[in-house]
Amino acid sequence: MARAVLRREGSGSGWELSCPRELEASIYLQAMTLNLWPRYEAYGGPVKMIAADPAARGAPAPAFANEALAQELGYAYEAIPGTGHLLQIQKPEECRRAMLTFLDEQGIRY
Repeated sequence: MARAVLRREGSGSGWELSCPRELEASIYLQAMTLNLWPRYEAYGGPVKMIAADPAARGAPAPAFANEALAQELGYAYEAIPGTGHLLQIQKPEECRRAMLTFLDEQGIRY
């Protein structure tokens, strides 16, 4: 994943974004105008948001946005302690446990 968004600096001493930062930022600005998060009822089945930890030191903006979305839109929600935006990579087993526990609670785990 890092190789997809980073490249070596011209001097070779460090890393920089592959995309100019203005283009990288525009991706997030464009996404904000889309209605990406329907209300819970629109899914037609159980939904749980498994998210980054808003209490973690230096928590990224998505951690706070996910917490707010869950509260405002009625999603079941669990923050994985000590994680950031890439929580599935940081703590895959904890994410898996959160998902499987939710499926068990819904009676739909195979």
